[in-house]
Amino acid sequence: MQDISKRVKKVMVNERANEVIVIVGGEEWQGQDTKEVTEGIREKFKKNGDPRVLIVRSEEDSSLEKLLKTHWTFFCDLWRRSFPAAGPWLESCTYSIRGKRLLVEFCSELALHALSDRGFEVLTQRLVKAMAGIDVNVSLTVSEEKGSGDEIMPPIAEARDEELEEIKRIVKRNSGRKNKTSKNRVIIGKSFRGSPKPIKDVIQDAGTVVVEGDVCGIEKRT
Repeated sequence: MQDISKRVKKVMVNERANEVIVIVGGEEWQGQDTKEVTEGIREKFKKNGDPRVLIVRSEEDSSLEKLLKTHWTFFCDLWRRSFPAAGPWLESCTYSIRGKRLLVEFCSELALHALSDRGFEVLTQRLVKAMAGIDVNVSLTVSEEKGSGDEIMPPIAEARDEELEEIKRIVKRNSGRKNKTSKNRVIIGKSFRGSPKPIKDVIQDAGTVVVEGDVCGIEKRT
């Protein structure tokens, strides 16, 4: 384990996705090497609730262009795990490089602000620095070709209208029901107890947990 540990260049914690990214150098790793490092990292960060461990090759000799060309999918997957709802935006986003500035383009202002509020730029800068030792300034922008995302907004707006109408029907159907076990009227489902916790703190195998938030979509089962 000691020799393997010497090949670990950087360890980066992504708290939003409860994962630890291990940057390693040297030749290709064997399965046993990966297992030993993974177990060691999990032991060290066990207070975080058994985090996911990702082992990534160091790209110290790579340019920013080469790094992104090789690992763009990895970056997108990392962002998606940190903010699952951003999946559709990440599938259509593009990037461009201007010196030491990385511009990531999205289809709408909503995508830009939602990702920026969740530390998208900082997470990207940290990962580029850890993997390639490159200091980069990350900026988010709205693609000029796609404008403000108007061409994809109609179907989104239509779907949202349908969801709102369905929610209204559910509320109306349940408004006459009495809930004797809770001071707050239950709209859907059953009454429950417990204090809500941030969804980012919910880990695998956590059992039954209480979270709170806004309704942004529903599915009907027939």
